[in-house]
Amino acid sequence: GCGGVSWQGHLCGAVAGVLAAYWLSRPERAARERSRTGSAGQLPGIT
Repeated sequence: GCGGVSWQGHLCGAVAGVLAAYWLSRPERAARERSRTGSAGQLPGIT
């Protein structure tokens, strides 16, 4: 283990990290969704 950090602490940190990443990426995902509707779902750079 990591010197006194419980598995519950690691689990809570992992859950909090995932939630924070999801919350912080919301504006980017919304912008990507808006731009995708105009380009028929094609990824840039793929021909």
